Amino acid sequence: MAWTAPRTWATGEIVTAAMLNTHVRDNELYLKGETDKLNTLAYSSPGGRALGTNYQNTSGKMMFISVTIMVSNIAANFARLNAYLGVASPPATTVAIQNSQADATTNGIAALSIMVPNGYYYKFDSTGSVVGAGSITLVSWYEWELH
Repeated sequence: MAWTAPRTWATGEIVTAAMLNTHVRDNELYLKGETDKLNTLAYSSPGGRALGTNYQNTSGKMMFISVTIMVSNIAANFARLNAYLGVASPPATTVAIQNSQADATTNGIAALSIMVPNGYYYKFDSTGSVVGAGSITLVSWYEWELH
């Protein structure tokens, strides 16, 4: 069953069961079916993902991607997690940026989440001022295919 554009009701109009079934019941059933699909999201934590690498969404579906980095022992400097999206490789449009501050005794975390349409390319990378024994580590990379 497909979604039906809701009817604009007129004052004084006699409403029939067929009208209510089409514009209320059937649309509610459609919305429930779409909501039920959220329980069947395809989730993965793909191994081998790396910062600075171009990937393409070839799932045939919209994807939701979440990436987290840890910045450690940076001696009061910062790191930035960047997300890029585009129809061609390499993706050139910056769609999200998150800064993380750390010092010699405190680790910092930066996390970003983006939506990637089917066929689009995406990339996450990290830039910033890392000195001494500081490091930037990929902590997590999660992907969900939205049905």
